[in-house]
Amino acid sequence: MPRLTTTAAAKAIRSDLKVAFPGVKFSVRSHSCSINVTWTNGPTQKQVAEITWKYTNGTFDGMIDCYEYANDGRPGGADYVFCQREYSDEAKATALQCLASYWADWAGIDSYQRDERLYRHLTATAIA
Repeated sequence: MPRLTTTAAAKAIRSDLKVAFPGVKFSVRSHSCSINVTWTNGPTQKQVAEITWKYTNGTFDGMIDCYEYANDGRPGGADYVFCQREYSDEAKATALQCLASYWADWAGIDSYQRDERLYRHLTATAIA
């Protein structure tokens, strides 16, 4: 099966995401050998990556500093597909309220730990 071009892979990703997550607006941009996918709230990064992984040509092995091309029948198209979810202020405020009601000592926790718990909560939760 011939590999897709980066532009064709970006179009296919956009189409797949529209079917999988109707109502969520994704920005899908291709750049020479990579594709950047961004969105606000909606599905988790893991959920989106499960759809976009097949559009990568392979993986980078940092142990040997080498990109290894896959030969497993996937359409490919880009060496790298980056998925980045952003969070609205409203989603952050809702998450903070949820965490404050869950952790009895929320006010006494230092800011680093509060930020860490907020990050973990947001990344693990799909936001409508």
